Amino acid sequence: LAVNVERVRASRTLGGGFPGKIKAKTKTKRLLPTSRGTSSGAWASGNESVLPCGVPVFAPGLFRCPESCLYTALDHAHPCHWKCVAKEQCGQDDPRENIADKEHGVCRKCLVVGCRKCQRGVDVCEECKVGYELVHGDCLGRMRFLWKVIFLIVGVLVSLVLVWYSGIVFGGMNNPLVLRQALVHRTRGSLRKVNDDGSDEWFPIMSSLWRLPPQAEWPIGGPGLMLLFSFQLFLLVWVFILLVGWTVAARHTDDSMLVVGTYLAHDSQEMCQAVEWGRRIRDRDRLSKLFFTFMLYVLSTACSIAFALWQHRRYQEVDSQTSTMMDYAAVCTGFPLDGGPDVEGDIQEFITRATGCNTVGVSVCWDYGHVESEVLTLAINEIRRREARCLNDPCFLQYQMSLGGRRQSRWSSGHHTTVRTSLAGRVFCICRPLFDFADWALGLDSQPTKENEDNPNLDLEEDQKKAEKLLRDLPCTGIAFVIFHTERDRDTAVEALSVPVGPMYKGNYVIRASKEDYEPQAVCWSNFSVAPRQVAQRMFVGVLGTLVAIVLWGMCFYGPYAYFESQTYATTGMPPSQASELTFSMLVVIGNQIMYFLCSFISERVGFRSKDHAQEAYVLLYTGAVLVNTVVDLTIIIYTTYVSMLSQDVRTADGVPLQDLKSSADVFESYPMMKVFGRTLYEYNFPSCFLIPFICEAIFTVVLPYHMGYRLPPA
Repeated sequence: LAVNVERVRASRTLGGGFPGKIKAKTKTKRLLPTSRGTSSGAWASGNESVLPCGVPVFAPGLFRCPESCLYTALDHAHPCHWKCVAKEQCGQDDPRENIADKEHGVCRKCLVVGCRKCQRGVDVCEECKVGYELVHGDCLGRMRFLWKVIFLIVGVLVSLVLVWYSGIVFGGMNNPLVLRQALVHRTRGSLRKVNDDGSDEWFPIMSSLWRLPPQAEWPIGGPGLMLLFSFQLFLLVWVFILLVGWTVAARHTDDSMLVVGTYLAHDSQEMCQAVEWGRRIRDRDRLSKLFFTFMLYVLSTACSIAFALWQHRRYQEVDSQTSTMMDYAAVCTGFPLDGGPDVEGDIQEFITRATGCNTVGVSVCWDYGHVESEVLTLAINEIRRREARCLNDPCFLQYQMSLGGRRQSRWSSGHHTTVRTSLAGRVFCICRPLFDFADWALGLDSQPTKENEDNPNLDLEEDQKKAEKLLRDLPCTGIAFVIFHTERDRDTAVEALSVPVGPMYKGNYVIRASKEDYEPQAVCWSNFSVAPRQVAQRMFVGVLGTLVAIVLWGMCFYGPYAYFESQTYATTGMPPSQASELTFSMLVVIGNQIMYFLCSFISERVGFRSKDHAQEAYVLLYTGAVLVNTVVDLTIIIYTTYVSMLSQDVRTADGVPLQDLKSSADVFESYPMMKVFGRTLYEYNFPSCFLIPFICEAIFTVVLPYHMGYRLPPA
């Protein structure tokens, strides 16, 4: 496609079509033979290179003005026509274009940003707009001192982070065993192939993740990962077919379809040339494009439905071929909220008697959401006691030191502590409060005390008393997971407990059973005390909070940028600097990432009983949030594009200025607006949406956590 585009560009330039780019910093421009305007006969031969003074020519292209009138000015009496004028004639047709730019050979407007009125002939402002302050002929923003303070604060914070990071890197090795355990844990948490002898190894680099491996019953990473990569492959094939189809349609109709609307217009002449040529090509190929779009929509819809059915069928096949723990479990509801030590036994006995099926065990869903922090504290204390006992075992230490990941050889020495250098030691001591604050911000615990290391049974009796009291007082949520010996027993029990009149628990409670699709590791045990009504209320509050966050982000960040860009266009007629464009790209990236984080936070706090349901809510939330955020972005793009058109006095192919169009629909459907908006939309998508977020995701979710996790334990 790229080769065809370049070939068409060359053929159009050589064959007298659209001339392509006109370099901005040159006085000799390309001459376009044309039949437009009153002066078309003067350029019939196409050999002239010097324009006569005062004669308007439609977007002349390649030309040179004579010495008596070195400057080109737009003739407002004839749309898209230029003429050569003398220096003192700049500003006669348009008082705003009163500056004779000798470098570019044009009559232009004042380039002072924020200026309301400039001195004639020079870029010196006499009166500034609201929000600007006149300083020595220039307009400076009144908020510039606030920005300096903000940049100073950011610089100080960055310096503190660098000092903290330096202390971590050069602080020496304190916990080689912990680091080695962490690397082993990370390796074991990776997707690895288990051999028949019990050993494991990495999967081959060329493994197909979108389908089942040869002679395998379970896809790599599970069915979810397989379906995800199948979707990615479907998108790639769809895009490839789309490109091939568009290329074939262009070759069959006209090669101009490959390049119409893609030419960059750096000044008004290029815009006039692009509008005149592009509108003509667009109107000529309108029916061809309409037919291609209609067929693309029909085929895409049909293929999407077929692909969805195929994906669902593949999941069913994989699930039917493999038995998981949830295939033997049923969720039973309706039990009383009473607690006690014999709840599991009573429920298991009732299920066995009521269904006639043998059960393996019962897991009661306790109402411990209000004491979750106490439960976690007791569990952490127990883990610390076990770790302390293991660290006193020489055999365990020798075994752990023999393990490790890719970087284990770096810390293979027998020393458990490496003395810091004097410089690193001083930095560590001076910045210790900063390190403690960073540890607190990251949620890291302080180092264990000597007393805890020497006495692994410290507070054991107290924790046992707390755990016993907590379990006796803990109520039940009325829900329990019952595990059966076979899937047939599970299905039989579910049918037995689904009849209208059946056995009742303790003579008063009707029990119902159902199947669930989520696995045990996806169960959120602390959320079974959350009622469905509370889930709906929290979800509503979360959606409302997401919309409020989008509005605040737009008002505080997008709004000022749109105002600055529109003021720049209105004052100078030129786009903002590359730094401003990069700012908008980063605003888009940061805005989307904030939406991702906010939606993830909301889905985790709603109170779903499984992580699968939480992930479903997350996908729906961030899809809606990104859609609304994209609408806000596009609104800003359309507005700034329209302002840039007005500042350059862009007209339609019929010579009508955009500000004179009657309705917003006419403005948006005009070819100049669609051309520039399409180009801006492409720049918005790439790299702001389709490249930078994926690079940042790899850095901030994989590389950076691994690097910090590798550096923090030794420090």
